Amino acid sequence: MKGKVNLESRVSIVIWAVVIVVALVCASVAVVFAGSNPAPPGSSLSVPGPHLSFQLQGQEKGSTVWDRGSIWGWAEGDWTPQRLEICTTDEPVETQDTVAVDYWDQNAEAYGFDQTRNWSCVGCTSFTVTAQDVWTSGPTKDTLNTTFTLGMPDGTAGEVCVYVYWEGHLAVSSGTTKGSYYWPGCSLHVAETDGNAQDLQYCDITAQSGTLTLVKHLPNDDGGTLTEDDF
Repeated sequence: MKGKVNLESRVSIVIWAVVIVVALVCASVAVVFAGSNPAPPGSSLSVPGPHLSFQLQGQEKGSTVWDRGSIWGWAEGDWTPQRLEICTTDEPVETQDTVAVDYWDQNAEAYGFDQTRNWSCVGCTSFTVTAQDVWTSGPTKDTLNTTFTLGMPDGTAGEVCVYVYWEGHLAVSSGTTKGSYYWPGCSLHVAETDGNAQDLQYCDITAQSGTLTLVKHLPNDDGGTLTEDDF
């Protein structure tokens, strides 16, 4: 009888040990899955999920077509139209995002976009800019960051999109100050930091057209009032 009791006790101990191990394994798996989908930096209101998509768009000079990727044709001093498209197939949600425009190239020592303006949203249920043109240092270049919150509409019946609009000003060279003309190739970028949008790349910015003033010094040989003969 005593041997039977000891056997049952050992079986009970083994069963409880298995239960504890299974529980620990399940807890570890849950932690791994939770860590694989962290909230993006700055997105404290909601986590952009698989049902949200982001796309940065710009226009080439003289065009009304919204393009992605490389943007051409602009010059120093221009205000360039830009927008962020956000689409959803999910329930209504309020989310936060940040757009960063290149401001200072530490290698070229040149300014890129020196300010933004006219932030608005079409299709949002709410829209608030919480911080605009915040100078943010990076390893090789600094940016001006604008953060905003917006309300996404209900997309459960079919995909809907909203559009955040703004303009970026291309810095002008003056004297020894280098402007956006000095950003080589397509190195001048606009980025969306919290979602998955591809950067906009502004290429081959041209120098600002200047005004040439000619001064003609006229001799006044007769010492009196200038006449047609003096020209």
